[in-house]
Amino acid sequence: MKAGKKTGLAFLVLVIWMTAAVAAQAAVRVYHHRGYRRSGPSNLEVVLEGGMASPVGDVSDPLDFEGVGKDAGTGYELGIRLRQFTGAGVAISPAFHYVEFGKTSGIGDFDLGAGLGYEVKTSLMRYGVDFQFFMGPRRGRTAALYLSGGVALIHNRYRDELSGFGPYEASVNTPGVSVGAGLRATNFELSASYTFDRFSTDQMASVDGDLDYNWDYLSVRFGLAFGAR
Repeated sequence: MKAGKKTGLAFLVLVIWMTAAVAAQAAVRVYHHRGYRRSGPSNLEVVLEGGMASPVGDVSDPLDFEGVGKDAGTGYELGIRLRQFTGAGVAISPAFHYVEFGKTSGIGDFDLGAGLGYEVKTSLMRYGVDFQFFMGPRRGRTAALYLSGGVALIHNRYRDELSGFGPYEASVNTPGVSVGAGLRATNFELSASYTFDRFSTDQMASVDGDLDYNWDYLSVRFGLAFGAR
């Protein structure tokens, strides 16, 4: 099994386990005399995230089938985050995000023929663990700042297609680092994150030998949290 698939399977198992833990904590009751009362506050929550992802590195350079530029534009990001509070406003947060940059298309002349329509699409999947530091109450009514930093395995994907010739697809896994900050009020969040995503491959351009790619990107996300009280 390839490394990306192994990591994806491990992350899926972690998601299932931690989601079950949230449900179990919500269902726990401590009986007292003739009635019952809830146990202490939960320290685990699930956060659904979505927003805008904008390429910052050379993936946004003008399209070059023999180089690193793919003319990627601003796209979108969707994700799920599991957040375990450990005390003193610190949380450990495994997360999965899917990012799809804006695709490009047009008509060009190629060795295979002139006037061929083309489409180029770039996307990635981020399997990460973030460490978050909250500077206010978890669910306060007033917006409170938090800082975030983490590491990830990033599965970078490239796809192009020429009219009449079908698609070509390639991918490469690379480690990545993210830093960011956000504001949180009640169970709503607004955050921004910068991800460093650099790798070398010979699979995304029609030349011999590896090229060095910079797929850094900036995310602006909205989040909705469930679970912790």
